[in-house]
Amino acid sequence: MPVSRALVLLVCLTGLAMAGNRVEAATSSVVESNAAFACDLYQAVRQREGNLLFSPYSISVALAMARVGAAGETASQMDAVLHLPGEGVARGYRDLSRKLEPPLVHEAEPVEAQPTPAYELKIASALWGQADLPFREQFLAILRDDYRAPLARVVFRKSGEARDRINAWVDAQTRRRIAEIRPEGQPAPDALLALANAIYLKAAWENPFREARPAEAPFTSSDGVEVTARFMHQLSLIHI
Repeated sequence: MPVSRALVLLVCLTGLAMAGNRVEAATSSVVESNAAFACDLYQAVRQREGNLLFSPYSISVALAMARVGAAGETASQMDAVLHLPGEGVARGYRDLSRKLEPPLVHEAEPVEAQPTPAYELKIASALWGQADLPFREQFLAILRDDYRAPLARVVFRKSGEARDRINAWVDAQTRRRIAEIRPEGQPAPDALLALANAIYLKAAWENPFREARPAEAPFTSSDGVEVTARFMHQLSLIHI
């Protein structure tokens, strides 16, 4: 039984040939930045009640795209919060996204079959900018070439149309798992830029559950009522 997951981050703003060692260094810096940012973010939100699920990579890559257009004190503060290195950020994210692509594997039969991805992983980013707002070409080029997120133009004053465009993109990127990321009335009519990152994963379990071995056990629902439910379980040993 495959497992499918889809995560989406949406941010709306109301303001506005390489050597191998260099590639590895840039990627390593971005990985370290993401790890530090993830720990900070978890410490900030872990005391909230209820379940918690978030993608630090989605948040950091979306904010890193916004950072491309920042300068001065805004840029300094974003670098501090995201733990971004001074140089090579866009290149690091570009190379990291390539390293995250699923490896190709050969099926046992037939022998002449072409290799296929070991699992399905899709990481996509997108930007929507106010139609009449001028953007610097350098900003657009970095987003297009390094983040694979070319700018699309919308009129945020027509909030309904902008909402439909964004929701349609999210729906397509998550294989219809998330059909509506923006509710009625959003984005705000005075927004100038919207950024989104979506992660979709579909992969088989390394150790599949045996469907013939369910077991009944008590389960407590969110309203405190205990019922008997059928569970699938297995024991996996982890060697460290």
